[in-house]
Amino acid sequence: MLLERWKQLRPRGEYLFPTVRSSAGKGDKVNARGFRITFKRYVERAGLDPELVTPHVLRHTCATEMMRRGTNLRVIQEALGHKNISTTQIYTHVVNDDVKRAMAGK
Repeated sequence: MLLERWKQLRPRGEYLFPTVRSSAGKGDKVNARGFRITFKRYVERAGLDPELVTPHVLRHTCATEMMRRGTNLRVIQEALGHKNISTTQIYTHVVNDDVKRAMAGK
């Protein structure tokens, strides 16, 4: 699995995707601005539209897929860092729409 391979190659530390450099040699937490810049660079390299493929879209897609696969809403809330469960419940509407389409035979 690619994730296991990455864990072997990355700097040791607390973060899955750390910065390349740090004073302790472990890699620090990537800040939001740095992440957006790097993400946009890779989106452009992939030939995708950076106006349509954003970190927020990736986050939303991940949460929706977790929901579709039956992940508990509280687990998704924790993963997204939402303080209020009602914020996370937005993703249930997408899944409910999937159910409606399936029931309609579409």
